[in-house]
Amino acid sequence: MKDMITEIRNKTGGNPEIFNQMLLNGELKEFFGDKKVGLELTLNEIGQIFGISRERVRQIELSAFKKLKHPKIGRNLIAYIQK
Repeated sequence: MKDMITEIRNKTGGNPEIFNQMLLNGELKEFFGDKKVGLELTLNEIGQIFGISRERVRQIELSAFKKLKHPKIGRNLIAYIQK
């Protein structure tokens, strides 16, 4: 697992936007197979990829869920998914 985390971090430079783009483009299939959603990484593993603590990952996750629960954002996301 440590080798995988190191290799992902090297490929993405620890940049979450680059990681997300590479994941969506299928460029990280060697690590995750054909999955595009539902990756099963621990908070600690995610933190290691981006060079942040697992607590910071948890805080970011909580913030993202709060934003997704906002009615306007939620509606836009549902509309996007249903396209």
